[in-house]
Amino acid sequence: MDNDSYCDVTERLFAEFERVHPLPTIAVVVRQCRQDLEGSERGGCGVLERLARQRLSALQPSAHRRDRHGPPGDQRTEIGGGVERVSKTMAG
Repeated sequence: MDNDSYCDVTERLFAEFERVHPLPTIAVVVRQCRQDLEGSERGGCGVLERLARQRLSALQPSAHRRDRHGPPGDQRTEIGGGVERVSKTMAG
């Protein structure tokens, strides 16, 4: 796979996941998937993109993306790697 195809996959996935994961996270996942598929007969952009999409979907949302794009009036706190959402009315 050439670098243009690799970059295209990264750009498409960024357009899809930008509200959840920052570009560096997406680029790392795509690169890891590319390395995992290296030497595989199943290689190619389609397989790479599907694998990377699966892994990004399974990944916990990045903290700064959650905070920046959360609904108005929503407070979020990190708890053991997860996120607890507390509305302002409940938070007091």
